Amino acid sequence: MSAQLSFAAGDYVVTMLKPNMVTDAWLSWLADPFIMAELNTVPRRFSRDELSAYIVTMAAKEKAVIGIFNTATRQQLGLFEVQMDRNHLSASLNFIGDLRRKESEAAFRVALDALCNRLRQQFKVGKFTFNTPATFKSIRPILVALGWSEEGVLRNEVPAASGQGRVDVVCFGRL
Repeated sequence: MSAQLSFAAGDYVVTMLKPNMVTDAWLSWLADPFIMAELNTVPRRFSRDELSAYIVTMAAKEKAVIGIFNTATRQQLGLFEVQMDRNHLSASLNFIGDLRRKESEAAFRVALDALCNRLRQQFKVGKFTFNTPATFKSIRPILVALGWSEEGVLRNEVPAASGQGRVDVVCFGRL
């Protein structure tokens, strides 16, 4: 995604991350066994340099890493990974953050709606998808409450992070 996104959304700032914007919160989420289990990923300690390089790699692939920050405290509360398909006017989103924290859940709710509205206005996106591993149970009721439709389940779609079997992916969509 070549255009820079940064805007206010309620008590939060939603902004495309640059390589120098790696936070302690992001580093801790990737090492947290609970959060990574929900995402069907093995927890791992990353360095700031590795995540900075990841942001650059994502940008080269027309993808974006978009952070959600509390406006008053500047604390990062979550992040989205976004891939747009300009030919089909659609965007696929994923989320990393600690939804066990009420403030992070509130930020996710506000930022997701605001991000979709911004992508709709700025890039004419007409369809949004959110594909989550079936293990990401905490996000599913939130998406439904926000008006996202469960469009289907891809059975045994991805290998389990444990190395034992495979995991379903639940597909949500919103126009």
